[in-house]
Amino acid sequence: MLTNTFSFSDTDRLVSRFERIHASPYRNYGAFRAKVSEMIATEPFLREEMADIARLFRETRVDERKVALVKNCPIDRDVPVYDPDDPVRSKHMVKKTFVGEVLLEVVSQACGLPILSYTTRNDGDFFQDVYAQKKYSDTQTQKTDSDLYFHNDRTAHRVRADVLCLLGMRSDPANVINTKYVHGTDLLRLVDPELHDILRQPNFATPFDLISQDSNEFQVNSDNHPILIGESAFRYYDVRTTVAASAPAIAWRALAAVKDAITKAPKLNVPIQTGELFIFPNLEGLHSRDKAHVPKPEAARERYLLKTYNFWDESRRDAFADLYVEGLPGLVDDARIDGARIDDARIGGKPELVLA
Repeated sequence: MLTNTFSFSDTDRLVSRFERIHASPYRNYGAFRAKVSEMIATEPFLREEMADIARLFRETRVDERKVALVKNCPIDRDVPVYDPDDPVRSKHMVKKTFVGEVLLEVVSQACGLPILSYTTRNDGDFFQDVYAQKKYSDTQTQKTDSDLYFHNDRTAHRVRADVLCLLGMRSDPANVINTKYVHGTDLLRLVDPELHDILRQPNFATPFDLISQDSNEFQVNSDNHPILIGESAFRYYDVRTTVAASAPAIAWRALAAVKDAITKAPKLNVPIQTGELFIFPNLEGLHSRDKAHVPKPEAARERYLLKTYNFWDESRRDAFADLYVEGLPGLVDDARIDGARIDDARIGGKPELVLA
């Protein structure tokens, strides 16, 4: 499936240039973003290479999907090992350079993919870590050390990314840990058409993951939602998404059909290596983690992907403008959503926003 590949031509030059941005994306994202904008404006060679990546990901080609694998990416020369008890806090303390973050911000700006974040997710950081945390071992979360079922990221949340960017910061080549991807149109053609309408109705619900529940007491279960949205976008987490109590019995058949389609649909396997960036749709497909071969389990626990949630464009980001922290478009203020849910419960509930 994957033929959309690109390789940076001069990684050392990019690392040296990116290291000159000292503003911390974790202490002041606005200042960091502005510095990256200035760099893009003054570096023609960078704009040229990013234009190639934008075309690679966005242009539609026959029998291809909107996915891209970028190799030879600039990352930090020193990638620290974080405290497995609290990797986010550890990162804030020990990470002194931000080359990987600069790259992901360059991709966001140059490819027109605004970054999404949440106040109750990783301290509101715009750059997320896929990094094992002891507390979440063998769970279905971003910080687990186990396999992950096929899903969309933040399935239960009202605001979900259109695109995901995963940058390999540390990955032992002896271990084969695949990010598996299945495209929505390939799934849909395997589901009986008479079930499509059932899947497009709010007959289903998904619990929030444990990280969300631990960081926000109101994030326990989603509102009832459809699985199929629009032409072929999905809102689904395998094993976790279930039929709502109010749904008709045929919804169970529709759910089973989706599960069956996942087993049969063609899949892309990408074992993201150090210095590789995998860009793929979050809603127009499903992805999973498959620890296919792990002869070095300790190295697997220290595997590190830097990640961003992204919108397709600014108009998609701005559709949720009333939910953002003032002055930081893209940073969802979860307290506003939580407050609205409490108010809705008091007055009998309101229809959910259409999000994809």
